Formats: sequence, C-alpha cells, structure tokens
Amino acid sequence: MLKKWVFMAVFLMIFGGVQQSVIADENAMPVRVYQTGDVVSFEVEVHTGQLLLKGAAGQVRFVSLGEEATPSYTISPYDESGLWTVWQQNEEETVEVGSFQVADRMREKDEVPPTIDEMTWQFESEDKLLIRVAATDLETGVMTVQAVVRPGEEAESFSRNEKTGAFELLLDVGTRQERQLQLAITVSDFDGNVTRETKEIQIPAAVFAYQLNGQKLAKDAIVTAGDRLQIWTNRPKQVIEPFSYVWQTEPLAGDYLFPKSRLGEVFTLSNGTKLLYRENRQPFQRMSLLKNGRRITTSKQESFQKSDGWSLRAVLHPDYLETTDWRLTIGGHPVELKRQNDQLAADFRGQSGELALQYRDFDGSMHRLVLVEMVDPLPVTPVIQPELPPVEPPPPQQPEIQKPEPQPQMKLGPAAQQYALVEPPVTESAKHAGKQPEPAKKSASSSMPFPLWLPVGVVVVILIFAQNKGK
Repeated sequence: MLKKWVFMAVFLMIFGGVQQSVIADENAMPVRVYQTGDVVSFEVEVHTGQLLLKGAAGQVRFVSLGEEATPSYTISPYDESGLWTVWQQNEEETVEVGSFQVADRMREKDEVPPTIDEMTWQFESEDKLLIRVAATDLETGVMTVQAVVRPGEEAESFSRNEKTGAFELLLDVGTRQERQLQLAITVSDFDGNVTRETKEIQIPAAVFAYQLNGQKLAKDAIVTAGDRLQIWTNRPKQVIEPFSYVWQTEPLAGDYLFPKSRLGEVFTLSNGTKLLYRENRQPFQRMSLLKNGRRITTSKQESFQKSDGWSLRAVLHPDYLETTDWRLTIGGHPVELKRQNDQLAADFRGQSGELALQYRDFDGSMHRLVLVEMVDPLPVTPVIQPELPPVEPPPPQQPEIQKPEPQPQMKLGPAAQQYALVEPPVTESAKHAGKQPEPAKKSASSSMPFPLWLPVGVVVVILIFAQNKGK
C-alpha cells in the first residue's frame, strides 16, 4: 500500500512540473527577429548608464542612454546571427531588460584590424599589476586581447570589463625578478584581424630588509642557536630562504629563530646576503704541535734550537669550513701551511718569535691565534771580572835622620883657624845637580850611609886637642 502512495506522489510531481513548463512557455513573450538595417528599440524606465548588447557568439555592442525616450540600435551587417541579450548597466547594478533575434544570413567579411586606443597600468598592491587596454573594432568588434610577458611564456588573456568595455589583466609580479616587463599586446577581432603593440612597464624594485638580533644586517654574518632573523619585504613570493618565516601584518614582516639542527649550514638570503650557522667558538676539533716528536703545550714560551724539527696538525670543525686565507707565521715570517678540506698541516724549523695562525672568517673578519712563543736558549759563558787599575808597590822606608844635639861653641885659636875648612869650588856638574827635582835630592841623601858632618866634626875636635897639648 505504501509503495502505491509513493508512486502516485512521484507521478503527480513529474506531471505538475511538465504542465507548469508548458504554461510558462506559452506565456513567454515572443522574440522578434531582425534583419540587417532593422532598428531595435528598447523600453527602459531609467535613462542612466548604458545598454549592453551581447550576442551568442560573444560579440558586444554598447548603447549609451541619454535623454531620448526610446534608445535604439541598428543591426549591422557584421552582427552575428542568433539570440542577443540586452542588459542595462548603471553604477549600482546590471539588469537584464530583454532580448532579440538576428536572422540567419551571410555576415559581411571584416577586413579591417582593430585599433588599440589606450593602454594603462597601475599596481593594485606591491605584487599585483592591473593592466587596462581600450581597443575598438567598428566592424565585428574586439574578440580577444592577450599579452605575452616574457618570450617563451604562454599568453595571458585579458577579460572584458562589461561596464567600461575595456580589457583588463591582473598580473602577478610577485615572483618576477626583472625590474622591467616587455608586454607584447595582441588584439584580434572576430574575423582574425590582429593588431600588435609592445609596451614597457617598470616594476618597483623588490625590497628585502633584514635585522639580526635587532641590528641591521648589511653583510655576511655568523649566527648561532637562538638568534632571531627578521625580514621586511614587498615581495614575499620572491623570498628564497630555505626556512619558513612567521609572517605578520603589512608591510610583510617575518621572524625566524635558528634551531640547533642547522649546524654548519650556509643560508643565502633573498638580497644576496649569506648567513653561516655556527656553534663552536674555536675552529679546531683537534690540534697537535710537536717539537722533535714531543707534544708542546700551546700558549706558553718554548726554547728552541735551529736544528729542531716542528710539525703542526689540525682538524677544523664543520662550521669553520667556510674560513679562508689560513696562514702560519713565526715572528711575522710566513711558514708553508697546507690545507685540504678540513685538514691543516705544516713542517718547519724553529726560529725566534711568536708561532701564530691567521685566517679570514666567513663574515670577512681576520683572526689571529698565538700557539707558542719561541725564545732563544740562554748561552753558557765564563764570568769575566771587571779590570782593576794596577797597584803600585809602596816606596821603601827611609831611615829616620836624627838631628845631633847642639854642641857648646868653642873658640878656635890661631892654629885652629889655619885648619878651617875651605869649601871646594862649585863646578858646573854640581850646579846641575843642585837643580834636580826634590825627589832626586831625597834619593841622594838617602843613599849616604853616614851623615857628612860627622867625620868633619871629629877632625876638628882632634886638631883642637892637639893644639892645646902643644902649649
């Protein structure tokens, strides 16, 4: 029983729909058919805006609405056969007002190419370029407008703005690196006539501004875990960084915090700047400095002999592989240093001065590591006493000359006076002897064994006694 009721309900619904459709078709207004040259009049209530006549094949005609009571359009020999729909356009809305039919006939052949009246463009946003082309074709009308942005690329098709009649193209330039676009515009009508024109459009330069930990990033830099990179750009689609930013509001800004998992990686930013992710503070995984096969402790003084054999071996950390210009010097003099990938090696002889390694880091800065200071060994030399002036021997002691006690004066008689001493005449040699210096006199006096006056006194005493005795 239930099945019968369901069947009857479906049957009534179908029958009712068909009957309503037939009634609607019978009540529809008949569409008039027009031939070439016929005038089609349109009844409108509001005479503002314009009428858009759109054929089944895509042809478009515009009729301006003015003060005329009844706007009209004359069928052209270039109009396509078939149904045409009429729309009224104003600033608020577009409303369909009717339709008409163009009779089947042989349409006239259009042999005149369309014309490009005007081409304008403006940037809707930093990466959206809106291009407008105003083109006309008085015969069949403009069918398509296309643009080739770059040779070898597919053509971009314009769409018709049915309110203005212009053709528009919203071009995405966010991924384009070039500063200038060479647009090859092609306008064609419904009979295949073509007009081409080339336009050059300047694109605003892409802006990529970076800050690293709040400081402007202007050159290659070294980053580590927890560093914060910020970007400001007008072309987010051109960002080539191998990591994802957390994007914020306009102007587009992004944040990125470096994790520990990217040790040793080099990141090339969109403006060409490079970042190196580094975690180690020293360049060496391991390093050994040997003197005559004995390991030397770095950062101290070490004596050397010119015959000593020195060797240096080192292995770089992965995050120091981008360093360059490695040099080894002793006292400022270069020593041959070989590098292969992460290996450093040098063999050399000792000389005085600092043994130092120099290198240029990823960010362009120069670094210098003093390994050891080589010093000359102290030589063993005899102790030399200072020269003393020669010591003169003391002069020999001279005998002390005692003065005789004064004798009582005696008067001499005539006999004694006869024997008075007569001083001998002074010779030239004696005069010269008297003029000798004082030391010579002392030497002469000191060489006499007895005083000169002693024998003379004895002789005088004897003579006195002899004379007294003779009396």
